[in-house]
Amino acid sequence: MNKNVKFQMKIISLLFQYPDEGFGRSLPLMAGCIEGLPRTSARTKLIRFISILQTTPLIRLQETYTQTFDLNPSTCLNLTYHLLGNAENRGKVMAHLQQIYHDAGYETISGELPDYLPLMLEFLSECPEPAGLNRLRPYLAPVEKLADLLKDSGNPYSSLLDVVRDMVRQRRADDRGRITED
Repeated sequence: MNKNVKFQMKIISLLFQYPDEGFGRSLPLMAGCIEGLPRTSARTKLIRFISILQTTPLIRLQETYTQTFDLNPSTCLNLTYHLLGNAENRGKVMAHLQQIYHDAGYETISGELPDYLPLMLEFLSECPEPAGLNRLRPYLAPVEKLADLLKDSGNPYSSLLDVVRDMVRQRRADDRGRITED
């Protein structure tokens, strides 16, 4: 994963955080960082998303975030929920994810569950290659469905999920290319 993709994952992990006042104050800095990225469709989507955030009242952003990710189980950011629901074996999967982080030397301090998409993106932005994405790929599968659900409803967060989906797809295509070239 190149440096720009890792940086995009870091920015997206921050953009998926609950929009409090500190979040609002950090938007100009994040916008400036995104402007410095190479001109790609991901950059365009991120710039558009930041623009929406900057022009929407904070209370409205908080309502949208809460309605989207906290009150609607079908669009929550805990990805194993989409794979397993509240099944008993979800705990084993959580322990496995935590072990992946531990094995890579990554310490989670956010208090979030290990399947929380922003935490996973944060990890991917910092983890050594190629362990991260290859080990997390099965758990990232719900991003496809989430992106479609939010796009269908016109939710602004769909653009962030589109970027994540595209990064995962690109990496999958890159991996296939390397396999067929050998």
